Amino acid sequence: MHEAYEEATERMVGHRQNPPRVTFDDLTADFTSDQWAELERLVNELLDEKGVHELAAAADMEIPPFERPNTWTDDAPFTLVAYTEGIREGWPESDIERWIVCGLPRDFNALNAAQQRAALAERVPLTNTKWDALLAAMVEHVAWLHGHERPAWVDEPERFLETTWVLSPIPSGRMESLMYAPAAFLRHGAIPDPRDLDSRGGERYEWTP
Repeated sequence: MHEAYEEATERMVGHRQNPPRVTFDDLTADFTSDQWAELERLVNELLDEKGVHELAAAADMEIPPFERPNTWTDDAPFTLVAYTEGIREGWPESDIERWIVCGLPRDFNALNAAQQRAALAERVPLTNTKWDALLAAMVEHVAWLHGHERPAWVDEPERFLETTWVLSPIPSGRMESLMYAPAAFLRHGAIPDPRDLDSRGGERYEWTP
């Protein structure tokens, strides 16, 4: 009995001295879209309470939104259709934008050439929203970036906006977007901040000087 007590005490002390490391990814691994939205709401509420958003606006800076994690497996292989999921589920616009502008090129960049060609060949269904233009522009851009022909479906009329949509809410960012965005985005009329296009997505250029 005494030995068992000592062993339990040692385990408890060791646990206190070397607690198990729990990461943000561990805590959010099973989050649903609703839980991500609630987490973002709480964080934004805290930032507002501390005056961070007000300070950022005064300094002409933009606070980046959450990035929803993406993991592609053999059971759930990469597909461009997945990038309409957030649109159909009603994610916050900042999440949809981040997933298309940052997530898509980075995930696409991780594929080999054959996987990239297979992904491009699958037509992405329309959502009948402005996001159709942004998604088509991004797909056209990554196809060009990796030396592939742009898929025919990106040229469907519904994937072009009559009125140009500049995503950045910051005046200086809007100006830079119009001046330096890659051709695919200008063509479709959906223009992200070029600074969001970086080497993690396979970019070979710094679009904004």
